[in-house]
Amino acid sequence: MPTKQETFDTVARHLLTQKAQSLLDDVGKTCAYRGTNGLKCAVGALLPDELYHPSLEGTAAASRPVRPLLEQLGHCPLLCEELQSIHDNFEPANWPERLETLAVEHGISTAVIDELAP
Repeated sequence: MPTKQETFDTVARHLLTQKAQSLLDDVGKTCAYRGTNGLKCAVGALLPDELYHPSLEGTAAASRPVRPLLEQLGHCPLLCEELQSIHDNFEPANWPERLETLAVEHGISTAVIDELAP
């Protein structure tokens, strides 16, 4: 079962390395667990391929069927929802600051941000 720190580090490392939103298409700007060009959103990075299904698209991390998958994997649903919100609602240039604020709110280390953010 991953700790909040491990969940955060996995997602932050993914987002800060990918440096782009995962979108279903470039026209509608709809965020996606699995987007074009092999990109993944914050929560998509936590879902192994064997648990991913296209029917998950368009559903929030807090809703069925995604939340039960996150719980099954041992991730904190609230933290995952907040990480998804950062991916979906902010430009990649703003991710380091938003991730740092989230880490402080949850009392977890920002070391991964310090390592990867410019």
